[in-house]
Amino acid sequence: MKLTRAVPWTVRVIAAMQAASAPCCSKIVAPSPSGARRLAQALGVVSVKNGAGTGNTALAFHAGRLLALHEGDLPYAIRVLCSGLVETMGRLKLGGAPLRAFTAHPKIDPVNGEMLFINYRFEANPYVTAGVLDEYGNLIRRWGVELPYPVMMHDMGATQSYIVLMHLPLCFDPEPQSRKA
Repeated sequence: MKLTRAVPWTVRVIAAMQAASAPCCSKIVAPSPSGARRLAQALGVVSVKNGAGTGNTALAFHAGRLLALHEGDLPYAIRVLCSGLVETMGRLKLGGAPLRAFTAHPKIDPVNGEMLFINYRFEANPYVTAGVLDEYGNLIRRWGVELPYPVMMHDMGATQSYIVLMHLPLCFDPEPQSRKA
């Protein structure tokens, strides 16, 4: 097959976590389950005041906003200008108790416009939180899900009646991460 024209490919940056005081560290302080991000925060190398994610996993359109998603942070509302530039509008704020992360693959109900989401953490049960945003982007329900052990839950499923959580054997054990090699 012969290509008749080139297709331009461009990387756009979502203004999220910035290692402004130490740009050389941006590659090694990426959000991860390891202690690298927490160490960088403790040392004052990075600030997560305005978010800790990269918004580089997926896009979703909900409640009139285009959202850049990464499971390590809340979504960032963005807009694409006529020139093709991407402008970061801000980090999504959800009412109620603090929520540190949001799935990169939320599910939008095609009937009522609600967005279903999960997030996971490793520190304590409930290891998973599930929730629902109404068609206008307001948090209408959120609940914790207790599990026997924490796992990386990158995605979820949804039916008309249920959110399907995948408690798979991809586990994080911090003990080997803390040992010297």
